[in-house]
Amino acid sequence: MAKVGIIGWGVVGQATGKGFQSSHEVAWHDPYKEGGLSVEELVEASDFLFVCVPTPMFSDYSGTDISVVEEAVSNFAPLLVNTEKVLIIKSTVIPGTTKSFSEKYSNVNFAFNPEFLTEKQPENDFLHPDRTLIGALDKSIAERIKALYEAIYPQDAKYFLSDPTTVELAKFASNALLSAKIILANEIHGLADKLKVNYDDVREMVQADPRIGGHLKVPGPDGDMGFGGKCLHPETKVYVNGGIKFVREVEFGDSVLTIDGSCQKVLERHEREVNEKLIFIRGQGLQGFTLTSEHPVYAVKTGRKYNGIKRQKLTNYNGNLNLEWVPARELQKGDFIVLPKVKNGTKNFNNSVMRLFGYYVAEGHIGVKNRITFGFHKNESTYVEDIEKILKLNFSLVTHRRGVGNALNLRCSSQKLANLLEENCGKMSAKKRLSVKILSSNRKGLTEFMKGYFRGDGSKSTGVYSMATISQDLFYQLKLILLSLEIGFSTRIAQERTGRDGVNHKTAYFIRIRNYSDIQKFSQIIDDKLEKDLKLLRKTSFFEKDFFFIPIKEITEVDYEGKVYNFEVSKNHTYVLADAVVHNCFPKDLVGFLGLARALQVDLSVFESIWNKNLKVRKNRDWEKIPGAVSQKRTE
Repeated sequence: MAKVGIIGWGVVGQATGKGFQSSHEVAWHDPYKEGGLSVEELVEASDFLFVCVPTPMFSDYSGTDISVVEEAVSNFAPLLVNTEKVLIIKSTVIPGTTKSFSEKYSNVNFAFNPEFLTEKQPENDFLHPDRTLIGALDKSIAERIKALYEAIYPQDAKYFLSDPTTVELAKFASNALLSAKIILANEIHGLADKLKVNYDDVREMVQADPRIGGHLKVPGPDGDMGFGGKCLHPETKVYVNGGIKFVREVEFGDSVLTIDGSCQKVLERHEREVNEKLIFIRGQGLQGFTLTSEHPVYAVKTGRKYNGIKRQKLTNYNGNLNLEWVPARELQKGDFIVLPKVKNGTKNFNNSVMRLFGYYVAEGHIGVKNRITFGFHKNESTYVEDIEKILKLNFSLVTHRRGVGNALNLRCSSQKLANLLEENCGKMSAKKRLSVKILSSNRKGLTEFMKGYFRGDGSKSTGVYSMATISQDLFYQLKLILLSLEIGFSTRIAQERTGRDGVNHKTAYFIRIRNYSDIQKFSQIIDDKLEKDLKLLRKTSFFEKDFFFIPIKEITEVDYEGKVYNFEVSKNHTYVLADAVVHNCFPKDLVGFLGLARALQVDLSVFESIWNKNLKVRKNRDWEKIPGAVSQKRTE
């Protein structure tokens, strides 16, 4: 049994570490994730250290940025001088990189051992490779690495041992040739269309030739031409600046909520037809969303399970909250999905006016001749008094009270106030909707809004706070405000129905605050005293590290035929669904291959034309959306 260290605990690092765990001791280090060892601890705990960090392509498509690999090597190599330990580069790097490291750190054992993993099934790909390539200047080092794999691979596994530069080029060449094959298949597909013949029949005949093989499907598994691609079901909801939209409604120029809680512009919108199984994911206390199986979701793999028969209960989780991009099909019940804390804005209205907006959205309406009415229970006279003071102080208005049975109404007339309320909050109950100015207010302003709103449309039962509305827009906007205030929640939607008494009940949207830490925070906002004997409710969903963590309650496959959608977003290239954060993927190896050729002044015009063709036919440039996939640096 050997001691294996993994540097970089992402998709490649985890697949490598988990693959070796069956026969070797495995530890890991990642400066961006909790739970790993320090640099010094990993060196002490490992005989073989695998560098599994990102190598993004430059944003001008001029080559591969290996600066993250260089940083990792500079941190570890000095600690490995004159030892038997081996530093193994698994990240895709430019041919000649490992040799240059060996020259810079002459008394360190280096090797190159590339990954050939697909995003769809990285762990399975690691354990069942077509071949394993090992490049080292010292053959004995290569043999030692081979022995690592022999402990976990079958006896007939295929190995190639060579020098690092040869193996580095083989890695680049494999992916470049595959890219070329895909584009050539696209060209033949276009010709088949012109001739009005079935391309799939042609493909089946061609693939029967063992010299050619597969990977000729057009469009590809993602339904798009060229290479790259992930998408969302048209009914999936996306947070935009000001509320929510179906993904099919998002347009160029819209601002969408992104991973850091800010809103960024949509640069391009894509749609395509698919006929495949999609993945439906529902977080506990949320409504759920549907997306393609490969679509990466920002999540935490927990390994938890739901136990119980009549009422399933989630097992406790005491592990680390290591957020990573996980393909939708790899998520399971009990894993965490997240929503980001929404960034606070500026003071757009004074605090008492923000509280007035809350009162109005909950219990106010505008009638004829600009008559504004607020309706409360007769026992809620303190709220009526508060509104009277706000209207007198800010608008110099005279108000009138009227009591009918248990109702207590407050009325006033003002065109100026009516216009302000309608402009920022809407008019009819089912169409109440907050303006961007309200939603982009500072923390104190949002706190005052929630205080007024809860006093009107909120309730408390057995220590749990609840709010209700019949406005779908308002429902999602209230969730945005709670995310801004770092208060977790659960939700429920009661569909429109006709009761036994024949009365029609419109679709109603409910928000509950039920975890104890959230109850504590919310009680301070609404000036409510908690009962001393309040039972501490289980902490199933919670805020931590600027994210709201929600356990997955349901995940299923659904058959779907129709359009799916995606779009490109500026700056951090992510976007937030109603219940999760997502992004896509990219084709960087061909770009690195071409960058190398340009640097060496080698004519690869055929491959250049293949890349340019891909840019032309590819509707969805997924690689431009992933944080870290594209480097803003330029080659010299």
